Amino acid sequence: MRQSRPLTPISRPITAVQAVPPPVPLEAETYRPRGALAAVLLVAPTLVALGLIFVVLVLHASPATEQELLAIGGGALLIWLIVVVLAGRILFSTVQASLDGIEVHTVRGERILLRWKLIEDISRRFGLLRLRSSDGKDVILLESGLTNGQQLLRQILLRVSPTVLNPTLQEELKVLGGTLLDPVATHTLAIAPVWPGVGGLFVLGGVGLLAWGAVAAGPSMLILGSVLVVLGAAAVALSRQRLLVNSQEITLLAPLGQPHTLLWAEITLIETLPLGLMMRLRGAGDLSMTFLGPFFLPPLRAEHLRAEFDAQLDQRGVMTYRRWRLG
Repeated sequence: MRQSRPLTPISRPITAVQAVPPPVPLEAETYRPRGALAAVLLVAPTLVALGLIFVVLVLHASPATEQELLAIGGGALLIWLIVVVLAGRILFSTVQASLDGIEVHTVRGERILLRWKLIEDISRRFGLLRLRSSDGKDVILLESGLTNGQQLLRQILLRVSPTVLNPTLQEELKVLGGTLLDPVATHTLAIAPVWPGVGGLFVLGGVGLLAWGAVAAGPSMLILGSVLVVLGAAAVALSRQRLLVNSQEITLLAPLGQPHTLLWAEITLIETLPLGLMMRLRGAGDLSMTFLGPFFLPPLRAEHLRAEFDAQLDQRGVMTYRRWRLG
């Protein structure tokens, strides 16, 4: 029988986040687009083109299929270019936050200043942050696409009135405001909205391939479309996971099945996949809980979870082990 690999302890404990608001910088700070985001947008069309070449040359498609593939590939690249151009104001904007307000420098050379005292509404949907001011200015930001965008979100939350925040951001403010370790407070940690969106795109792409395969392309596209639909549906289902945490216990609300609760005092071991993709909490006997890890949570929620782990588990000596699989 094949022996399991020995557990390898992580060399450093999970980093804690302070339960008090971090200081707001007095000087202006600049947040620029992430280089990785631009690289993905540039490489993706190339990967699409290489995929089409592979299909045409390696799979020996018929001339009619070659023309169809090239037409679809050209259309896909054109749609990608249109999306990049239209979303460029969001994806490639530079943001500067100061004592006066928040200033957005767009790729078109526009400079939009929203003064803190004039901001009347801030909402967050599908990973996009929208700020509107009483003088008619309106900007949309993708803070996860900015360098140190998490710090920018902190600045915004701590500088504006809580009444202008939507319920989701008000909950984020509570975490920053020191209720993180409140024995009474229970916080909901939901999967970042970008992941169900990715799953939805997989489903739509799969449905498109199924329709194309049924009309002209044949069984290969039907198989590929089915795989994409199944993967997308699984991603959408898993993204409905919720974690309820307080200083006494952690509760997993899984897409299927009943809620599962563990007291912090019952947990004796933490197992985690690389990058925090998935985690398993173990207790005595068969007691365990497996869930999607901090990688899939919004940044502040991921910090929240790590802080609870540090306060409730690491400080009483519970070990954390990194595994390549959770067997």
